[in-house]
Amino acid sequence: MKSAIITLKIDPKTKVEAKKFASSFGLSLSSLVNGLLLNVVNTGEVKFTQKPEVLNDHTVADLEESERDYKAGKFCSFSNVDDFIAHLNRT
Repeated sequence: MKSAIITLKIDPKTKVEAKKFASSFGLSLSSLVNGLLLNVVNTGEVKFTQKPEVLNDHTVADLEESERDYKAGKFCSFSNVDDFIAHLNRT
């Protein structure tokens, strides 16, 4: 993949906070900025929010149930789509 370099001037505190944010998703700051720019190009939209979305009670309950199932070993993992489809056809 070819790369282009973009030089940005940004407040040092903002850079540190952005790096922490990117890191919380397992991303580098470069990957985060690249993803944001791709989103702008692909959607033609720029969205700014102050707070993350708050999950409703139903979603929280579903996530908690999924976590319990995962810890209990009640989950399936597939290395490809064909295995997944074969599993669906068996059940």
